[in-house]
Amino acid sequence: MINWDNVIYSSVGSGRHEMIFDNNKFIIFNRETGTSLASDFIDLGELKHVLEKYTELMEHNDELLKQITM
Repeated sequence: MINWDNVIYSSVGSGRHEMIFDNNKFIIFNRETGTSLASDFIDLGELKHVLEKYTELMEHNDELLKQITM
């Protein structure tokens, strides 16, 4: 059972995707369907890399949007 108080990151896309802290590991989960988006937990060492890459991609997307709307 997932304790939703442990959700540390969420984003809204085609479904409600949550990154959940559980027993020192993280799992990506779709709250609407009740299914995991990853077959395995992501360990804490990998999490930093995943979040850095996500941030980099979002910054790139923001820059592209600025260029398009100018």
